[in-house]
Amino acid sequence: MKNLFTLFAALCFTCLAAHAQSSETEPNDSLQVANPLAAGTTISGQSCVFTDQDWYRIILPNDGILVVYTTASIPDATEPGQGQLNISLFSKTGAPFYGYTVRTGVSGSALSDTLTFCCMAADTFYLQAYRGWAFNLCWNYTLNWTVALPSFTNDAEPDQAPLLAVPMPYNTNVEGHLGFQNQPGGGAEDNNDFFAIVPPTDGVLKVNVSVEAEAGANAPFNVSLFDNVGGNLSDMSIMPGSYPLPFDTTLYWSCLTGGDTMHLRPSLSVYGELGFAYKMSYTMLAPVFGNDVEPNNTMGTAQVVDPNQPIEGHEYFYNESNEDYFKFYKPDTGFFQLIMQAETYAASTNTPMYLYLLDTIGNTISAIYPTIGVNSHPLSDTMYVATLAAGYYYLKPGNAYFGAPCTSYRLDITTPTITGINPVAQSQTLRVFPNPSSDLFTVDFGEVRNTSIGIYNSVGQLVETMLQNNERYVALGNKLSTGLYLLKAVDSTGNIVLQGKLIKTK
Repeated sequence: MKNLFTLFAALCFTCLAAHAQSSETEPNDSLQVANPLAAGTTISGQSCVFTDQDWYRIILPNDGILVVYTTASIPDATEPGQGQLNISLFSKTGAPFYGYTVRTGVSGSALSDTLTFCCMAADTFYLQAYRGWAFNLCWNYTLNWTVALPSFTNDAEPDQAPLLAVPMPYNTNVEGHLGFQNQPGGGAEDNNDFFAIVPPTDGVLKVNVSVEAEAGANAPFNVSLFDNVGGNLSDMSIMPGSYPLPFDTTLYWSCLTGGDTMHLRPSLSVYGELGFAYKMSYTMLAPVFGNDVEPNNTMGTAQVVDPNQPIEGHEYFYNESNEDYFKFYKPDTGFFQLIMQAETYAASTNTPMYLYLLDTIGNTISAIYPTIGVNSHPLSDTMYVATLAAGYYYLKPGNAYFGAPCTSYRLDITTPTITGINPVAQSQTLRVFPNPSSDLFTVDFGEVRNTSIGIYNSVGQLVETMLQNNERYVALGNKLSTGLYLLKAVDSTGNIVLQGKLIKTK
């Protein structure tokens, strides 16, 4: 027993002598008196029987992976318990994360190790170096640390709720982090970010996303869209790439309305997933027919439009009505033709759209149910009315039922209009025979003489003119192709005195 006590005393004396020669600064044997250790600075330390733990305070300047570099050695490879030098990480409140047993060599042949702690938030932490077994003597070690940054280093905080949402400018990248921790056991930055967006036009919202996580594709990264009152429109999931190779993808939300404030929310699918870094930007894919007039969803609010100019509109974009009204004036009596083009971003052409021509009290004069093109490929349909009197009328395009896919459309109206002449002075009809005809037509002017005759095709274009002079009967039509034509006879004062129709056949 005496010999054993003598051996133990000798071992302790050896430890104290080694400790006295150490370059480390004491006391730092508790968290409260820990020495500061700056990033990139190497510090030497020693853990012995009477100084079994050292503490170092570190401040992470950025979110990322804490990387700790060590070297360690003991005086003699025959000493018991070699290799039991431990390095552990603690939060600023003293809560432990986890630790490592570092590789240890012998004097003159220290071994190096690299320790990683993922994924830490920019904050204050503590490193603890301590020996593992009571019978070990002294370990000499060095410590150095740095932060391995994610691909996207800027973070938008605080943005945990819609009212704190960070504005996301159009076509501009924003960056964010989710799940970087400053406390063990799920203590982390918020698991939801909110960005406020204002789409400048109706259309399809296109969101470009790049995302990575330390664990790679082990858990999904979610992006959700909310309307301006907090209603969740839909959620989408992305499997992230691993550091430092983010996964790039594009997300789409269709049928959104320009000018409305909405929110994009990146989030984690399970609380506590760590180390997600992302980059996002958004743009809008506008409909083929981009001009829209709102509100014009009643006859009383209908905009008066020029029938000689194209009319464009949208149906069933978010927060918009399912029908539009347009008011126009037809300057003279004659045929009415309208070409409607329509398209939708939906994946089906089974969109029940309609177009009504209404009189001033809302009675339907004519209706078509147009074929709708898909994904920026509009299709055309035609409405034709053989005789429509001069006056005001309404056009009412719309969808037949609530919840129909969004559509954009264009209306091109053709009415027989003659520039530089007066309206019909006296309602008289030209007598044309034979009619229809595949050859010449004979026009009977009765008692009317010395007029200018204009021939117009079905889209209102002037295709031929001639003078009547002092003749009652005039032959015409030898230059006309197959189709419907309108004749107008104008006197010397600019009044339309006679008008009629002819049909040229093959």
